[in-house]
Amino acid sequence: MRKGFLKACSVNAARATKVQLEDLIGFDDFADVQAVMAMSGTNTIVDFGNGDVLQFVNVASSSLTAVDFIFA
Repeated sequence: MRKGFLKACSVNAARATKVQLEDLIGFDDFADVQAVMAMSGTNTIVDFGNGDVLQFVNVASSSLTAVDFIFA
């Protein structure tokens, strides 16, 4: 994965939106992602390290579950 910042504006409550994570060493399941999640105001920040960050705007970390992610 390239270093950088990815911003997701929303995650559909009906779970139609999924985030696909590929080639992230050490991130094999939701527990791995959950371990690096933090809230910043009303946004959820997922910091994968090495400059790779995913931000969910106006999405609480408590609302994210394993079904929101695809691990490949």
